[in-house]
Amino acid sequence: MKRRLMAKRTAAFAWLIVHLLSATAAAAEPGRPLEVLYITGGCCHDYEGQKAVITAGLSARARIRTTVVHEGGAATTHRVSIYSKPAGRRATTSSSTTSVSPT
Repeated sequence: MKRRLMAKRTAAFAWLIVHLLSATAAAAEPGRPLEVLYITGGCCHDYEGQKAVITAGLSARARIRTTVVHEGGAATTHRVSIYSKPAGRRATTSSSTTSVSPT
């Protein structure tokens, strides 16, 4: 029951993000892709699968460059390192970057 509810919430959140990014991408400069920072990780969910599905869904709907920060493993107490970095250095720290070509 809890898993089903969490899956519905995750799907609703992903739908919201996709639609917000689609609207933002339409307003972005025509020559530059929209830059997206996607922070995920921790225990208890299929974050590897969600990361692949969400980034693929976003790139299918907008011209974006996604930076994914995926940390935490199976720990329940992990603090994502990007939040402890000075504001000017946050966007330069990531575990992987996916560049998406224009759609």
